[in-house]
Amino acid sequence: MRCPVCDRPMLLLLFSAVCDWCESPPKGKFYRGYVVWQEPKLGDTTSEYVFRTAHDAIVWRSISGHEEREIRTVLSEDPIPWRVASGRASGLICAEHLFDVFPTHRFRKAPFRAFLAPPEYRSIKDAAQLNA
Repeated sequence: MRCPVCDRPMLLLLFSAVCDWCESPPKGKFYRGYVVWQEPKLGDTTSEYVFRTAHDAIVWRSISGHEEREIRTVLSEDPIPWRVASGRASGLICAEHLFDVFPTHRFRKAPFRAFLAPPEYRSIKDAAQLNA
């Protein structure tokens, strides 16, 4: 049996099933990036540019005229492929593709997806380690 939210295997109990991934805080190794974040209107996902450093995200926020938005850390289960941006963002390091950013870790895994980092995560180089 698979979870209807994240499509991971569910733990079968006597009369029901539970998804360990969805029912507990995120834990494991994640790859880190930064976004210029604006809360979506309906709590849906948004497609965002992901930057390698908070500094690059701050520069992009200024260039794009979104000073009212906050810089948020995002985490991805898959490595984030980085590239040097061109055009107005020339010189900034960003992900090769836009990422679908979810408010929590409860979503179906797919390439180019990330979630907002909970406040308790601990950074390790370009990855983040979460322990429950």
